[in-house]
Amino acid sequence: MRRGVRRARPHPRIYRPRPGPDHRAFDLLYIHGVQNPRMVVVATVANLRAAPSHKSELVSQLILGEAAEALEATDGWVRAAGVDGYPGWVSAPALAERADGDVDGPSTSRWGLAWTRRDGTAFDGPGPEAAPLRDLVLGARAQAAEEPDGIAYGRGAGAGTPSDGGRGAATARRPVTLPGGGTAWADGAGWASLPDLPRRFPPDPGAALRTALSLIGVPYLWGGASSKAFDCSGFVQRVFRLHGIELPRDAWQQAEVGDPIDAGPAGAGLAPGDLVFFAEGGTRVTHVGIALGGGRFVHASVRRSGVGVDALDPSDPLHAASLASTLAGGRRVAPAARREFSVGAAGSASG
Repeated sequence: MRRGVRRARPHPRIYRPRPGPDHRAFDLLYIHGVQNPRMVVVATVANLRAAPSHKSELVSQLILGEAAEALEATDGWVRAAGVDGYPGWVSAPALAERADGDVDGPSTSRWGLAWTRRDGTAFDGPGPEAAPLRDLVLGARAQAAEEPDGIAYGRGAGAGTPSDGGRGAATARRPVTLPGGGTAWADGAGWASLPDLPRRFPPDPGAALRTALSLIGVPYLWGGASSKAFDCSGFVQRVFRLHGIELPRDAWQQAEVGDPIDAGPAGAGLAPGDLVFFAEGGTRVTHVGIALGGGRFVHASVRRSGVGVDALDPSDPLHAASLASTLAGGRRVAPAARREFSVGAAGSASG
């Protein structure tokens, strides 16, 4: 369900909304001297909390290079929302002013880059003695600091899935400009140029499932929406976002988009790439996964302590009886083309 966000009193030097129907229209924004509500994430992961306190509930996350819009501010905290419009309180140092042409600008920017591995490291120099500077997570954004020639920054690679690793040999590191400024070096093969991203991660079910299965083992975290840790809807949103399909943040919201699908007995009506939903009490959607076909699905769950594969069919050794009893249906959000995904492959990937 959507997590509540408590409103704090605006600081007297912070902007206040103009009267009118558009709450995102502002007279003035003054956050650390920035007169611009358009922000960019400069931390590896920016935690969105229900209230302006590190002790408050984690409601979601934004990742390095993602755009955010400042909605409100108080001492040391900014209430912000990402492209999905989902608000939360972010520690102010995790955000910086986003200038025109910044890393989360138009997808046609040939200098823009996206990290294509589930993890990685950016260093403070190109040599073997360089120190780690910043962790990288799947989908993190940066800009090429030298001509993106198609080889140095991974454009020569074919369509694939995020892989482990990312430290990269020193000789393979390429300079990037980090969001908010500063240069770092990371394995060039781990990046994809933004114009090349749709080829590397096309918006079709088979490709999205390969990405989802490559994230098996990532831990579960309530509010998690990065490849460091996921909750159920954060996992689904991150996978499909990488493949160019934007979904809302919470499971109940995701259950309202796309075309409804009759899941059928034990999920037999679900095609690979369909979203599969579960509801407590039979009505309120509280959980979501991605169907693999054959009644299996991949999801982030407490049961699996993270991302893993479960099944709806009682005869399947991966049968999750507690979830199967709350099956609430499915939704189709990805194009119908290229739904060739092997159930056997899904089974082997689940280990």
